[in-house]
Amino acid sequence: AKVVFLLLQTNGLNGVLPSEIGKLSQLQMLYLQKNSVHGTVPSEMGMLVQLEYLELSDTNIDGSLPSEIGMMSQLRTLGLSNTNLDGSIPSQIGMLSQLQELLMYKNNMGGSLPSEIGMLSQLQYIMLSATNIDGSIPSEVGMLSQLQYLRLFQNKMGGSIPSQIGLLSELQYLRLDDNDNIYGSIPSEIGMLSQLQELGLWENNISGSIPSEIGMLSQLQTLYLDSNDINGSIPSEIGMLSNLQHLGFDKNSIHGAMPSEIGMLSQLLHLWLYENAISSTMPSEIGLLSKLENIRIYENDLSGTIPSEIGMLSQLQMFWLSNNYVDGTIPSEVGMLSQLLALDLHNNGISGFIPSQVGRLSQLQQLKLTDNNIEGTIPSEVGMLSQLENLWLFLNNINGTIPSEIGNLSSIKWISLNKNTNFTGTIPTEVGKLSTLERLSITHTLITGPIPTEIGMLSSLLRFLINDNNVTGPIPSEIGLLSTLTHVRLFTNRLNGTIPNEIGNLIFLQESIFNLSSNLLTGTIPMELGMLSTVQSLDLSMNRLTDSLLHLGDNETSSLHYLNVSYNNLTSFPLFGTRLQKLETLDLTSNQINQDVSVGLADLSSIQDLILSNNFFYGSIPNTIRSLVRLERLHLDHNHLIGTIPDDILSLVRLRELKVSHSQQERQCFSAIWDCGVSAGIYQGGDICCYSDSGARVCSDEAGVEIEYPQFCLTPGLRGTIPAGFTNTPYLQVLELSNNFLTGNIPREIGGLSRLKVLDLTNNSLTGSIPSALGVLADAVVLVQGNDMIRGQNKNDKIAPLSLCSNVPGFDLFDDPTWCPPERNMLKEFFNDAKGQEWTNAAGWVGKFNNHCDWHGVECNEEGRIVNLMLGNGGLSGRISSKIVNL
Repeated sequence: AKVVFLLLQTNGLNGVLPSEIGKLSQLQMLYLQKNSVHGTVPSEMGMLVQLEYLELSDTNIDGSLPSEIGMMSQLRTLGLSNTNLDGSIPSQIGMLSQLQELLMYKNNMGGSLPSEIGMLSQLQYIMLSATNIDGSIPSEVGMLSQLQYLRLFQNKMGGSIPSQIGLLSELQYLRLDDNDNIYGSIPSEIGMLSQLQELGLWENNISGSIPSEIGMLSQLQTLYLDSNDINGSIPSEIGMLSNLQHLGFDKNSIHGAMPSEIGMLSQLLHLWLYENAISSTMPSEIGLLSKLENIRIYENDLSGTIPSEIGMLSQLQMFWLSNNYVDGTIPSEVGMLSQLLALDLHNNGISGFIPSQVGRLSQLQQLKLTDNNIEGTIPSEVGMLSQLENLWLFLNNINGTIPSEIGNLSSIKWISLNKNTNFTGTIPTEVGKLSTLERLSITHTLITGPIPTEIGMLSSLLRFLINDNNVTGPIPSEIGLLSTLTHVRLFTNRLNGTIPNEIGNLIFLQESIFNLSSNLLTGTIPMELGMLSTVQSLDLSMNRLTDSLLHLGDNETSSLHYLNVSYNNLTSFPLFGTRLQKLETLDLTSNQINQDVSVGLADLSSIQDLILSNNFFYGSIPNTIRSLVRLERLHLDHNHLIGTIPDDILSLVRLRELKVSHSQQERQCFSAIWDCGVSAGIYQGGDICCYSDSGARVCSDEAGVEIEYPQFCLTPGLRGTIPAGFTNTPYLQVLELSNNFLTGNIPREIGGLSRLKVLDLTNNSLTGSIPSALGVLADAVVLVQGNDMIRGQNKNDKIAPLSLCSNVPGFDLFDDPTWCPPERNMLKEFFNDAKGQEWTNAAGWVGKFNNHCDWHGVECNEEGRIVNLMLGNGGLSGRISSKIVNL
């Protein structure tokens, strides 16, 4: 008795294949699939010359396939799929003359497909997908006259598809997809595959056009050519594929028209042509595709209108036409698509109204009409769409009000009506019935009225975005019930009342920005805002908030990086003792904060932008300002500062903007005892503060104090000189020191600030001359007017440096004929064009400050106008400047 069959599949086997298996000389069937067998295929297996069926699939077999496999001359099925085999397919496989099935998909093998495979004249199945095979498809594959299945997808194969593939007259399934490296065109011989049912070539580098011969594949059911570099147009012969069910040409460079013959594909279920350059209009014949379930033709160049025949597609479930140039209206016949699940027409030029018939689409889940020119109102029939999940109508011209029937959308998850600038009316209270709603977005419209309290019933809401509208009334406390809320945007409305304490319940906010700016909110800022530990940016600017922010930094886990409460009515902001160590930007512009600027600044250790403009901060800029080493913008302008600008401010090497302007105050006199708390007779100098009749605190340093017994008269403001050392601030772009009582000279090193865009020193008491070094600031605005003591180099001259007058158009005295005589500039150009550096006598020429009438060879009249220019025998060369005609 000899062993003929060994059938142990799915039997819990373990261990390795013994070499002794080769002694089973009469063995015809060996089934060991779906076991835990491991190790290599023993070479002795080649001795099984009677073996017809070998199945080792779904095991842990590894190593390479021994060449002795070619000795199994009776083998019909070789099953080695889903194993750990590596190495390449041995060429000896061509010796298996009886082989019908080569099943070796999902392995770790590599190498190329041996040309000897063409010798397997009985072969019907080649299943080698996901096997890491590379190289090209051998032309010898065309010799496999019995082949029915050729599956080489998900490999690393390259080269072109051999024309010999057209000889496979019995071939039914051809899958070469997802190889990435197969290139060249589709051979016209492919039209000879009269039995072919499936052709998959997607995700390769195939180029050229689709051959018209493809229309000869009369049995074809599936045709996928997507994700290649195919160009040209769709051949009209495509209409001959009467059995075709799946057509995918997407993600190519196909252009031209969609052929009307496409309407002849009576069995078609899926039509995928998206992400091409197909132009012209949708053919009306598309309405003949009575079995069509899915149309995806988005991201093309289609134009014209949507044909009314679309309503004939009674089985249609998906219609995606977005990102084209389609215009006209949405045909009312769309209401006949009773099976439709998704209608996506966004980013076209569609106009007209949303047809009321859309309410008949009882299965519709997605309605996306965004970014069109749709007008009119939202039809109330939309409320009949009980399965609708996404309603996207933003970026249109829709007007009217939001219909109350929207509350009937019992499955809705996302409503987006943004940027319909003619939307009016209010948010309907019925919105509270939408228990499944996750996103409500109605921004940039004209809606008014209050936020309905019913908003608190939206237990699933994640995003509530109604910014940039005219919404009025208070923020309802019910917003605190939205425990799942991750994003809320209420800015730029007309909301009034106080910020509800319940806002602190929104502990799951994920958006790093919490913005209530540009409203009419009043009252104090609730301490509960400090509980929003995930918020990094808090913007409450442009409201009418009052009092202090004492508690805002009390949360030790605060991650606040940005805080903007500008343009409110806050009276204090305690910088000291807060826990805002992560704060990078603090903007308190235009409040009524009345406190000492010197207290607490050093606690803002991470601050980069400190904006305190337009308040009533008083006192001196502290030397501790130097500890804010990350500071890039420091705005202290329009406050009541006194003292001097400390040199320490120039140790801030990252500084880009320094604004310390407008600290000048009017002279005020006070009763020494009653208003200032000290007798004029015993005042020993130093800073002094007095209180006006309105209770305002007025402080001055000693330089601004005058005693007119029994009164103190104070003229507060910043005094002293502009600190030297601007070479330490190379990134400075804005330096504004105007409207102070600064004295002394303008530091020449300011001219070394190559990034400077604005230098404003106006309305001070500066003296000396304007440094010529400022002449290199060619792109800057340089303002010095209002310093009556500034002179030229000679004390009696009012003349600015030639470099400023000729190089810096933004110099505020640039057009002043006294400071910047225009004829001096003309002579400078004359000097340069005539190579003045080589003249034999150029005494006085192009001096920084000297009057041009004193230059050698120049004679002026009493008005300082040039009348004679005598430069003969002076060594002039080059050319005569055209500006000479303006003298």
